[in-house]
Amino acid sequence: MPPDQKDTDGDGKGDACDSDQVVPTQPDFDIDGVPDSQDNCRRTPNIDQTNTDGDTLGDACDPDQLDIDGDGVVNSKDNCISISNPDQKDTDNDGIGDLCDNTPANALAPDLAPTEGGQTDTDGDGIVDNEDNCPSVANQDQQDSNNNNVGDACDQDQMTGADDLPEEQGNLEEEEPTQDQDQPVDDGGGDENNEGDTARPDNGDGADGSGGN
Repeated sequence: MPPDQKDTDGDGKGDACDSDQVVPTQPDFDIDGVPDSQDNCRRTPNIDQTNTDGDTLGDACDPDQLDIDGDGVVNSKDNCISISNPDQKDTDNDGIGDLCDNTPANALAPDLAPTEGGQTDTDGDGIVDNEDNCPSVANQDQQDSNNNNVGDACDQDQMTGADDLPEEQGNLEEEEPTQDQDQPVDDGGGDENNEGDTARPDNGDGADGSGGN
């Protein structure tokens, strides 16, 4: 019967003479053939124990060497760790790549020429403030539906839809007629038989018009 040629780690050296072979009594959590006491990635299998930056962690478990989005830029240097962006484009230079930046500023209009003469473009939409109908909100199209010189992007009337209301709804607080306005006014000029209009004062003439003489 041939002698035992057991080679657990497959390195061409039999266990009996392999100094790298795990001693049965030593723990090896990730079962990569490297005892935990010597393993630079105890919970991540890494037989080769590669450690590019020379710290205490192997590349397989070193945050400085990991590249979870697979764009060729390690996490520690990637400005978009979870989204692949090999070009690392960061238009507003805030340290966050355009692809994962909620406010990339000039990324909305990356091909526009920079402003000339030192003029300010607060919202970074490529239109200087003194010509921008929304200087604080990026709106490259400068759309102004109601022609009030305030762009739709920052026009409260457009955002609330006030301009779409029928004109008659704009007078919701118009006073309704009161009861006094509907009723005739009593000026005390007589009762319902208008007796005050028919009565005449006695001027001394007789009823037959003959006079007192």
